[in-house]
Amino acid sequence: MPPKSQDEIAALRLQQAEAQVALARATVEKLEAERLAKEAALRKAEAAEQEAERARQPKKRTPTKKAGGTAAGEERTEKVTDAPCTPCRKAGTICRYYTSGRSAACVRCQDKKMKCEGGSPPVGVRVKKRKSHDLIDSDEDGTPTPKKKKKVEETPKAGPSKGKERAHPEPEPEPEVEKARPKKIAVAEGSLDTRDLFLRVLQEVSACRSEIRKLRPDMVSLQEEMSELQDEVRKTRVEEARIRMELRKLDDFRNRAGAVEAYFARYQPDGVPGIREEPEADEDGSADEQEESEQEAGKGPEKKDEGEGSGESPEGTDGQESGKEPEKTGEGSEKGPEGQGPKK
Repeated sequence: MPPKSQDEIAALRLQQAEAQVALARATVEKLEAERLAKEAALRKAEAAEQEAERARQPKKRTPTKKAGGTAAGEERTEKVTDAPCTPCRKAGTICRYYTSGRSAACVRCQDKKMKCEGGSPPVGVRVKKRKSHDLIDSDEDGTPTPKKKKKVEETPKAGPSKGKERAHPEPEPEPEVEKARPKKIAVAEGSLDTRDLFLRVLQEVSACRSEIRKLRPDMVSLQEEMSELQDEVRKTRVEEARIRMELRKLDDFRNRAGAVEAYFARYQPDGVPGIREEPEADEDGSADEQEESEQEAGKGPEKKDEGEGSGESPEGTDGQESGKEPEKTGEGSEKGPEGQGPKK
């Protein structure tokens, strides 16, 4: 198999690197999809467990509030009295009563849980009578009010709160109900508990992340190799384009030379020798050497004839073998008298 060019080798390397990068990306995407699926299963299991816990918990009873004369969310208004009670007078504060309530104590005594004495509510406030629990309107309009049954007041216990009456008795605490322990859900044999499933999913997610972390340096190295191969391919493509341009120029030159030869051959008369095609000069200059050898071969016999005619050879002195010697002698005989003419 003939050796491949650098361009083909670089292209093969680039294809190999791209295939490796695509494989690495596919593995990373697969691991990421598995991680997302496991996280979704984990969230689903947690939601199911929370719903089961909510179903197992007993419902709490909300204590019913006693009607205090105001609706829920309604603000209670206050009104200042002209005759403050003894505790407010001693404290030097303003004595105020709720206009919507029916308590016999002022606002401060209700907050401090003190006995409100020596004062009177302002006009227009309905309060309970301290001795009798009948409702009395301060603004008597002459309409009789219905009487309520008297409640037996408990004697105050001895202690720090002796002699103090509370305006509102504290509600009795509700009996504590023992919370039912959550029953374990019956799990079929071979199935996993939610906690075990949670731990297994966490382990698999951590394993997927570690695999992704291991594959990242390989991806970086493959990307670097791919960039280098792309640079090499770019350089080879530039060289290939330059070579193709040179070949195109050479083809154009050959086409022009062929057109010129065809033109002259068409107008050349019959019997005239054609244009002598000069041998193309090779890179090593073999045509020039051939022409020089032909010139030397043509000059060789001429020099030999000149040597024989000049009489340089020893045989030329006899004048028999050389054809030119008698002519020279004849010329010399003819020139002799002419040369002797001036002597006379």
